[in-house]
Amino acid sequence: MMVVGGSMARIVLALILTLVLSLGLSGVTQTAAQGSRTVVASGLDSPRGLTFGPDGKLYVAEAGTGGDEPSAWVPPFQSAKIGTSGRILRVDGGQATAVATGLQSVAIGPAPEVVGPQDVVFVGSTLYALVGQANALPTGVPTLSLLVKIGADGKVETVADLGKYEKDNNPDGTVPDSNPFSLAAAPDGSLYVADAGGNDLLKVTTDGQVSTVAAWKDNPVPTSVAFDKNGRAHVGFLSPNPFVKGSARVERINGSTGEVMVPGLMTVVDLKVGPDGNLYILEHAGERIMGPPPHFLEKSGRVLRVTSSGLEAVATELNFPTKMAFGPDGALYVSNNAVGAPPKGGEVLRIMLPEKGTPVVAAAPAAQPSPAAKPAASPSTGGPLPAAPSPAAKPAAPAQAPVAAPSPSALPRTGVGPDLAATALPVAGAGAALALAGLGMLRRRRR
Repeated sequence: MMVVGGSMARIVLALILTLVLSLGLSGVTQTAAQGSRTVVASGLDSPRGLTFGPDGKLYVAEAGTGGDEPSAWVPPFQSAKIGTSGRILRVDGGQATAVATGLQSVAIGPAPEVVGPQDVVFVGSTLYALVGQANALPTGVPTLSLLVKIGADGKVETVADLGKYEKDNNPDGTVPDSNPFSLAAAPDGSLYVADAGGNDLLKVTTDGQVSTVAAWKDNPVPTSVAFDKNGRAHVGFLSPNPFVKGSARVERINGSTGEVMVPGLMTVVDLKVGPDGNLYILEHAGERIMGPPPHFLEKSGRVLRVTSSGLEAVATELNFPTKMAFGPDGALYVSNNAVGAPPKGGEVLRIMLPEKGTPVVAAAPAAQPSPAAKPAASPSTGGPLPAAPSPAAKPAAPAQAPVAAPSPSALPRTGVGPDLAATALPVAGAGAALALAGLGMLRRRRR
């Protein structure tokens, strides 16, 4: 009896250990599927673009908290508070130090939503920053939609007035509107800017010469630009309000036109090419809830990896992220809690991505691509990317007028539609201009 009992005890113990181990392994797998993460910087106000410098340190564009100078603003905000709380930070060992201060920051509307420094990148040893604006551009009013460079002493120098370029050229042919949101260094040493308000991709030389690479007339709201290992530019789009599932996309630029590479996405806010050569896509949120009031679903942001066999999720449950960057250590760094968070509620996460992600089926494309766009193609084979209607995909909702009190998680906005032009242009004239592109950023109206 003692032997039998001992055998039974060993069997029960073995079963318990097996169960515990299996649960433990399951937990590790789940964590890996979400991307194991640590906080490397916290206490931030509306963090946006991230980049690593030649010194190996992380640099962060912080949009700030606006200021004390009241100003009239374009609908639906009506008012704004302008200040100089925007900053560029350097993160070293968990400590954030300001390398440039006094940059324009605008808190728009009663919510408020904040716009300021939106993205940063190095060309050689020189740090460049993008300052967004996001509103219609009446003639005779100075713009603060700028590309600037940051000196070693923290001095900020304007390289190009992107708002003036939009007013003078208006590449998409609609209401002049500027809201630059993404900045990338091109292989030739120039800088490429995705202007969400202007619906265009701009090339800016380091001496300030601006030219149009591509423009879109379907109001797709370009929010991101990245170059692959072959030097080809890729552009990600947020899509217009009401942000229906499947209405966002990624295009690969061929000359002055775009080829749809990944359709059926949701609120794309950043693109990066990883050390593995794959393209990574950052989605701000996975669902738009029509309310009232309309708002994005919390903790539904994610990172997708584009492979030759399709899409896979490699980091999930992000809370209103805005930008990302790969570090020298191979990890992915993401601005999180970047929109609608309480003061000092923003953070930067370090995410160790899994070797294999969770397969994702893109939603059925809900918006037509630009007229010049070609069908979706695999980045490696040129064949079509696997895409099928998602069971959760919703039919396109009718366009709605913006809500006066936007949800805290509204995305980088871009321009206004022609139905707002009559009021937007005169109202915009009171202040200086910087408005929105933070992801309080893009609730752009369908024109």
